[in-house]
Amino acid sequence: MSKIACAVLALVVLGAWAPRAHAQSVATLAEEQVSIETDERFRAGEADAPVVMTVYACGRSAVCAKSIPALYGEVTSGRFKGRVKLYYRPFFPEAQVEAAECGRALVAAANESLFWPYLLHLYANNEDFKACMLRRWAEIKGLDSCAFQVAYDDPKTLEYLAAVRREAARNGVDAAPTVFINGRKVLGALTVDAIFHLLDQECARTAR
Repeated sequence: MSKIACAVLALVVLGAWAPRAHAQSVATLAEEQVSIETDERFRAGEADAPVVMTVYACGRSAVCAKSIPALYGEVTSGRFKGRVKLYYRPFFPEAQVEAAECGRALVAAANESLFWPYLLHLYANNEDFKACMLRRWAEIKGLDSCAFQVAYDDPKTLEYLAAVRREAARNGVDAAPTVFINGRKVLGALTVDAIFHLLDQECARTAR
């Protein structure tokens, strides 16, 4: 192999590893601590966990569909069990009709205390999404179909989602997912590994 080929190969190998290491090094927490409502219907993890992670997320986001289940797993049964609790804030661009329909369905599921089973099912079927399946998926996950539809159509559901959008705007959120840890926005590379790294730091800080 020529020297040039060896050099190219070395760069490729280093490049393959660089994103993961770089993601951890550049992700930071903003200095400002903002106010975020903690709606217990949307919580995952133990109630007395000292570190609070909040995610403004969208039911139709492919990125959310991959990252949120990973965060949920670590908070409920993984390395952050008992140390971190996760709050989901249903957020989406107002113009996206499918995302708005998902938001209404998520609130309806939360009203029946089955938000997380429903959300995880929704994300698992993200690529096969059809709005007409929202009620069928509710039935599959054990929700009362009539109560689900009533909540889905309730004007208060739309009011709730609008309130979350206003809160998001106040807190500088303009994309999903956006993550906050103990009220401080995660800045920089928003990868699962980077978030885990920051959570480890925050857990260590709160344990002192």
